[in-house]
Amino acid sequence: MFGSAFLEVVIGLTFVYILLSIVCSALNELIAQVFKMRGKVLQEGIKRLLTDDVTRKRFYGHPLIKCLGKEPKKTKSKDGDKNVVRPSYIPPNTFALALFDTIAPAGEKVKKADPKNPGKEITVYADVRNFSDLRKTVTELPDGEMRTALLSLIEVSDNNLAQVRKNIEIWFDSTMERASGWYKRQIQWVML
Repeated sequence: MFGSAFLEVVIGLTFVYILLSIVCSALNELIAQVFKMRGKVLQEGIKRLLTDDVTRKRFYGHPLIKCLGKEPKKTKSKDGDKNVVRPSYIPPNTFALALFDTIAPAGEKVKKADPKNPGKEITVYADVRNFSDLRKTVTELPDGEMRTALLSLIEVSDNNLAQVRKNIEIWFDSTMERASGWYKRQIQWVML
C-alpha cells in the first residue's frame, strides 16, 4: 500500500498498540467501577486524615459530602455504618468546608434586632466561627493524629481563617496524591 514493508509494519503495530491501550483503559474503568476501587482508596485516605471515628462519621453525613455520592444500598459498610454515602471524589475546597463545619459549626440561631423594624427581633445564625473559637474547638477534640495535624495547620496560619482553610486543602491534596499512588498500584496489579 505505501510501498515500504517497514512503514506498513510500523503503522500496523501503532494501530494495534492504540487499540490495545483503549481496550485496557476501558477494562480498567470497568473493574474500578465494579469493585468501587476509587471510593475505597478515597475512604482509606480520609480515614488517615480523620482518625476520630465520630468526626469521620459526622463528616460523611455532612450535606456537602453526601451530595457527591450515590445513595448506598441497605447494607452495612466495613465500619459498621449503615447507609453512609461514600463518594469516589471530593474536591479539596469541599473537604475543607465540610471539615470546618463538622468540627466547628458556623453558628446557632439567635435573636437579633431587625434593622428594618427597630422594635422587632429576627432569628439569624450567629457567626461564632472566629479564629480563637476554632482553635478552642480543635483543642477539645480527642487526642490523636487528627487533632495534632489540625493544630499544626492552625498554628502556621497567622490567625487567618482563610489561611487555615487553605492549609487544610493542601493537607487533603497531599494525602490524596498519596492515595492516587495507592490506586495506581492497585490498578497495575489488576491489569497485570
